Amino acid sequence: MSQQLSDQYTILHKIGEGGMGTVYLAEDRLLLRRVAIKSLLRTVSSEAESPESRFQQEALALARLNHPNITHLYAFIPRQDTYWMVMEYVEGKTLEEWVKYKGRLSPVLAVSILIQLLQGLGHAHRRGIIHRDLKPANVMISGDGEVKIMDFGIARIRDSQRLTQYGKSVGTLEYMAPEQIQGKEGDELTDIYAAGNILYELLTGHTPFRADTDYDLMKRKLEEKATWPADPEHVPAALRRVVLTALERQPQKRYADVAALQTALKEALNAALIPDHHLLQAISNDQLTPPDAGATRAFSPAKPVFKLPALKLSLPKMGTIPALSWPAFLQDKSLRLLTIVVLVCLVLVTGNCVYQNFQSQSLTNGEAETPVQKDSTRSLTFNQDDPPAQDDNGGKKQDIPVFVPVVNDNAGGGSGNTGKTPEKPVRDKNKKQPPSEEAKGNDPPAPAPTPEPERPAKNAPVKIPAGRSLRVVLAEELTSELRERDGKPVKLYTAEEVVVDHRVIIRKGAMVTGKIVDVVPSGKRKKALIGFVILRVQAVDGSDVKLHSDRFRQQSLGLDEPAIYRSGAQFTVELGRGVVR
Repeated sequence: MSQQLSDQYTILHKIGEGGMGTVYLAEDRLLLRRVAIKSLLRTVSSEAESPESRFQQEALALARLNHPNITHLYAFIPRQDTYWMVMEYVEGKTLEEWVKYKGRLSPVLAVSILIQLLQGLGHAHRRGIIHRDLKPANVMISGDGEVKIMDFGIARIRDSQRLTQYGKSVGTLEYMAPEQIQGKEGDELTDIYAAGNILYELLTGHTPFRADTDYDLMKRKLEEKATWPADPEHVPAALRRVVLTALERQPQKRYADVAALQTALKEALNAALIPDHHLLQAISNDQLTPPDAGATRAFSPAKPVFKLPALKLSLPKMGTIPALSWPAFLQDKSLRLLTIVVLVCLVLVTGNCVYQNFQSQSLTNGEAETPVQKDSTRSLTFNQDDPPAQDDNGGKKQDIPVFVPVVNDNAGGGSGNTGKTPEKPVRDKNKKQPPSEEAKGNDPPAPAPTPEPERPAKNAPVKIPAGRSLRVVLAEELTSELRERDGKPVKLYTAEEVVVDHRVIIRKGAMVTGKIVDVVPSGKRKKALIGFVILRVQAVDGSDVKLHSDRFRQQSLGLDEPAIYRSGAQFTVELGRGVVR
């Protein structure tokens, strides 16, 4: 039941509850959008790590962040006995829910998800924010296929007051790095450990360390090195090494930063990543492990269907008749059925080849079923009015269609066109018919002309092949130093034409429009960034065709260096739905 919380927000219902507060789905009446409101009951406490301090720390952390892979903070409102944190509402499922449903994912899908997560995590690290509680339950996949990092409740902001008591652990034990278990604050390498932990679970269906008690789990994490199970053989060896490097017990042995981990993952995968707008469909269709009713499932290596044993042949003794039986490898009924089906298919294919060869020889020798006149004014027509042939028992007999000549006397001569089809000559099967005068020349009958496919009318509407890739070229230089261009259009043009049904619907060199969405100028404490998306292309009829593209981003190599996209750079997009006239 809805509840009017203020003049601007209406609470619809509760969607979650955590250790520090409750999350509600609400309606923003002024901006006409749905939001998530996280509320905290104010408590009287003077400790540095009180819930109020944590809540405010989370709001401060989110206020510094603005990235597509991180949930956005809209407002932070102290109100009577509580705080309100008004945030972006993400409609979708958590990564934890997907893992429980799918069990484990294919390497391409798992890495594609983690790359998006690392992009958001890298943005947070550049802003001085350490998450410290990365886990599948805090990662959401939206309906548009965007991976969103949530819940910065125990995040650490560099150069800010320490809220955690020394020697006290914070986080979720299954995903905590060893240094967190020891009570240390943690840094960027702590988040890298958690990211490796998540990827391990996506690929195997379970976390690297499991134990019956929290004490045993902490002990294993502090004393043992993460190893790869023998079960998921679908994961390439190079990708396994990357995951285990991220899970090193000693932080200095892990990847130095998020960018290094991203590079290692892409090199180890050696395959194209799944675009954002195809990610949700890819997860739904991923069939590495069939869905199972219930919660998380256990996995075992795939077993072969059958294995052919070595065949031993022995001759029976003279004077004895051996009992007939199936070979050893065909004792199973399903294998016998499969063998019979294969043999029947081989017989049918062989018989068809023999029949085609016989028919071809008959035509070559002039023994056609019906003699055909070699008059240019006559054509071959299939007579559909003939009754079906009868076999000797009076039943219907399936014969090969016979082509009967239809006379066209428009060329002159003869007695004129009566509109009737000549009777089909009767052929005695027991008597060899002499070939006709025209057939004596061993000329095969002329084949019926193949009609050309009909082309659409010139002004008929043509459906755009949605999903087809299209190469486009950047027509201008983009640089991160022009902050005022944020949100402004970008000019591109097509590098190829699109042809459908012999019609060009998009010309080569057609105008393409994009939009700048990321502009971060260079500075002494951060790397520059320039990014854009590609929106539409102009068709031959002047209409705009929607395009689907990734969010293209270019980051500078070092500090105080601009990020630049050069004119002439090529990008690949996909056509949307529509009609061109």
